[in-house]
Amino acid sequence: MKWLMVEDEMIEREGLKKMITDQFPDLELIGEAASGKGAIHLAKEHNPDLITMDIKMPGMDGIEAVKEIKAWNPDVEIIMMTAYDEFEYAREVMRQGVQEYVLKPAKKAELYATFQRVLDGLEEKRQKENQGQDKQAVLSLIQSNWMQAYFTERVMEQYPEELASFFPESSGTGCAMIVHLDESQEHEEQQVWMKEELEKSTYCLVGPIQSGHFPVWIFAFKDEEKVTNLSKWIRTTLQRFQSAFQKKITIGVGNLYNDPSQLIHSYHEAVIAMAFVNLQKGYVLYEEAKSQLAPGAFNRVVQEKKIYEAVRSGDSDLAIHQFEQLWPLLDEDDEGKISYCKDLVHAVYGIIKEMGIAEQSLLRDFPEDTNPSDWRKWAVQKVAQASDWIRSWKHVTSKDAIWEAEEWIKAHFEEPITLEDVAEHVSLSPYYFSKIFKERLNKSFVDYVTDLRVVKAKELLTTTDKPLKEISQLVGYKDPNYFSRVFKKRVGMTPSEYRVPSMNS
Repeated sequence: MKWLMVEDEMIEREGLKKMITDQFPDLELIGEAASGKGAIHLAKEHNPDLITMDIKMPGMDGIEAVKEIKAWNPDVEIIMMTAYDEFEYAREVMRQGVQEYVLKPAKKAELYATFQRVLDGLEEKRQKENQGQDKQAVLSLIQSNWMQAYFTERVMEQYPEELASFFPESSGTGCAMIVHLDESQEHEEQQVWMKEELEKSTYCLVGPIQSGHFPVWIFAFKDEEKVTNLSKWIRTTLQRFQSAFQKKITIGVGNLYNDPSQLIHSYHEAVIAMAFVNLQKGYVLYEEAKSQLAPGAFNRVVQEKKIYEAVRSGDSDLAIHQFEQLWPLLDEDDEGKISYCKDLVHAVYGIIKEMGIAEQSLLRDFPEDTNPSDWRKWAVQKVAQASDWIRSWKHVTSKDAIWEAEEWIKAHFEEPITLEDVAEHVSLSPYYFSKIFKERLNKSFVDYVTDLRVVKAKELLTTTDKPLKEISQLVGYKDPNYFSRVFKKRVGMTPSEYRVPSMNS
């Protein structure tokens, strides 16, 4: 296999070269580059199987180089090498399809293990291609393709009615879809086109695009005929897209539901349907996908998703239970079951890595023999371990973040702050911050800030003769009328009414 090394420091290049060539003599070093542009040039010239890429380099950095290389060679494996232990760097490179991320200076054992995983993966991929087995792989279809929609999915699960309220004129039948765009540099333009096209016929929300995929939540159709002829409408939309861009897209479609709260089920169904899209046809409905497989094989795909959901939630007992439910569905031979266990744990590792928990020990301590029951126990242990890490990470992260958020709010509540401002300050997504804030303090962010402002307003009303307009601004409200409404709702009287008896006393 061919290896391209990209590193701007000569000493580090020489050190890495010696370590890797000594450990992996069959790996051919086909070139060395000291810049992102040099990497692109050599990658196009030699078409390597593996690239080690430094993130921080003069001129074009490693992330930009990866974007360009992946655009025309999406199958190349890349190991990012960096001294920056920051989650945002990890997230950015993962968006480009990079699965391995090594912090410098790396220990030999860690470096060798990373290379071995990548080389094993390349060899396995090569064997599957040679044997024509790549179409048989069903493990991790959901996790590998849809982890990037995690937060969008959770928002839909928690607040379906609120999202539906964006379209007060809509009512009726809706569904969820997953759209996969062809590999190109025009993803944003294509997504905008698709959004505008869908809005002609539906009341919908389009989720964020990641790695060419994005979810669509259809709350209702503007024309009921589209519901009865769903396949025809989707087929027409695909044809229009192909005419506009001369490229193909694929769409997985969930079942239709009348209740917005059921759209999360349609989303799960769309994810499953996407795994069985026929490229020639371009789309598949959930019920069609279900009919393509024997019940056992279909249930297996569904069960895999339940495992990933349990791991993400940090529920180790549930994750183990879901795995035990999955095991009887496996019809592989002993070797196949062992391979399945490895793949499952790699998929789970991808989940914790996406959350910023770089625990590579999850991929170690393999059983020594080839007894499937030992590998089953190993997989159960690793699934539980990953779930526990996520639960602990959420607990520690949320505890520290909420304390920091409280201090920041107390120092800034007199300003027009928003939930997004505070979430950004504590480095959490607005959705996750809102959720854990309410869990920890038993009140929403809005109620918490409002209570602080009302207490401060009471103090100013009773200890100063400042006009209400000024007090309103001093406690974070630009509009005095809105301030008065909020105050009355909390206190039971207007600010003026509250001030009169206080001043008389």
